[in-house]
This record gives sequence, C-alpha cells and structure tokens, in this order.
Amino acid sequence: MKSRTIAADPSWSGTEQVRDVTLSGDVLVLGRTWTVDGRARRARLEWHRH
Repeated sequence: MKSRTIAADPSWSGTEQVRDVTLSGDVLVLGRTWTVDGRARRARLEWHRH
C-alpha cells in the first residue's frame, strides 16, 4: 500500500489508494474498484511482455 503525497485529484492527497495486482505469465494487471453514486466502477490496466 502506498500513501499519496501528491495526486492529480487533490482529495486523494494523504490517502491510501488500494490496487489489485496480478502477475500471470507475461501479463501484469493493475486494477481498482470504487463506487460512484452507488454504482461500482472498475479500472484495469494490462502490461504484456513480448
């Protein structure tokens, strides 16, 4: 877990941002889930080694 001291969104400054990390073979996945207006949102970023 990493605490933010500088953030693109000022409300994140000084907070902990939890991310899901998965490494499987040549694929690294970084993701996060949050709620907006009671609805779940997800973001996912994949890196593929070639």
